[in-house]
Amino acid sequence: MRRALLVLFLIPLLAFSQTTPGDNHWLPFQFFVGTWKGTGKGQPGISTLERKYEFVLSGKHLHVKHKSVYQPQEKNPKGEMHEDWGFYSYDRARKLLVFRQFHTEGFVIQYRGEPISQERKLLMFVSESIENIPLAG
Repeated sequence: MRRALLVLFLIPLLAFSQTTPGDNHWLPFQFFVGTWKGTGKGQPGISTLERKYEFVLSGKHLHVKHKSVYQPQEKNPKGEMHEDWGFYSYDRARKLLVFRQFHTEGFVIQYRGEPISQERKLLMFVSESIENIPLAG
């Protein structure tokens, strides 16, 4: 019985010890993997939304698909749909996570992950560049 318990406690340690240095940046993201559904509220109105997170390309990238469907309302009688796809990757040269988000409207935003805790377990993603953003005018 003691050996069985010891094996059960060692399996998670062995699993983490098998990751190569640099793979640890994905640990905080494991929670998000899967499909999430909910509701939202924003300028276009009330929406139903779905997000899906999955590791792709041999686990080197985390792919995010997002879709919001806004109900028809007085200001927008036809309703509205928004989709965006994103990819998280690890930039080895800069030693940080990068998130690139592609929107149906044609713009692309690139963010860099910055630690906001001493343990480096919490990240804040700050935009670095925006492509094709509509100009006011």
